[in-house]
Amino acid sequence: MRPQPETAVVTVTVTPVQQDAVRVSVAGEVDMSSAPKLRAALAGAIESWPRRRLEVSLAGVRFFDASGIHALLDARRRAAKDGRDLVVVAAQPMVCQVLRLTGVLDVLAPDGIEKVPKAHVVT
Repeated sequence: MRPQPETAVVTVTVTPVQQDAVRVSVAGEVDMSSAPKLRAALAGAIESWPRRRLEVSLAGVRFFDASGIHALLDARRRAAKDGRDLVVVAAQPMVCQVLRLTGVLDVLAPDGIEKVPKAHVVT
């Protein structure tokens, strides 16, 4: 078990990447203290960016738990109600393993996922 941080240690940036897509890039640790920030950023991207596809990059995430999975699945449901797709496009191997072990990897990354080596991630 790891010590709980006093503040949310996650950053989220939203950037248009194509005419019909926006990228939500997440970095840091996603746990029960920081998941509300991720949830709010995903909701904001869905509401503010009228793009068909929301791509989530977890390439900069060094810790990811069930709180993050719940935030992603909720955002995916919200996007689907508007006829849009939310997909995870990149993640470190540890995050991919968490998604695979919980049975959501194929749901969140139906087109496959770019596994980013830990050495390539700026923390």
